[in-house]
Amino acid sequence: MTKYKHKPTEVEASQWDGTTGGGNAVAKELGIPGEIRGLYGGAEQNIASISIETRNGEVKVLPGDWIVKGPSGDIWPVNRTMFVAVYEKATKKATSKKETKKDE
Repeated sequence: MTKYKHKPTEVEASQWDGTTGGGNAVAKELGIPGEIRGLYGGAEQNIASISIETRNGEVKVLPGDWIVKGPSGDIWPVNRTMFVAVYEKATKKATSKKETKKDE
């Protein structure tokens, strides 16, 4: 069997803390259009789950799950265990002096 490696892709992600305020913050941070279903009540009210609209339909998000936004703008939830196993924090590439030096 031929083996394949997942190509590295940089994504945006934010972890939902299970509160209404946290859900609204994630939506604003990732620029999720429309409403996240299930966000009712005070800013610190704990919620069992919310639903987000993905290209595959409405998907449930549980407290502690990450909401990921890909380069094409698609969003999807990832549970915390899978997120830690698959994603790592992106680092900015350092620009070399050669690239930043102005032409003289």
